[in-house]
Amino acid sequence: MGIFSASVYAQSTKKETTSPTAAPVKKVVTKPTVPNKTTLDTEESFKFLGNQLLFQVKKRLNLTTEEEEKNQSKSNSNKKFSFFGIEVERG
Repeated sequence: MGIFSASVYAQSTKKETTSPTAAPVKKVVTKPTVPNKTTLDTEESFKFLGNQLLFQVKKRLNLTTEEEEKNQSKSNSNKKFSFFGIEVERG
């Protein structure tokens, strides 16, 4: 009899409900921004690295201007190289 009355009591109790005025809390999820990386194929990768080498030689010989150095620093960022199917990422 005790088990029967406990099960009837459990079925008759009301579950707590939230008030209709309480709005659900929305979570703001921000995705981390990934810088755009340019993937260069094999030919473009060799050209880019050749230009980098030439620029560094000119820079060491003091043959560059400040404007060229600024342009070079802008083009260096966010590169991803591909050599014969092997990808190398530059950070």
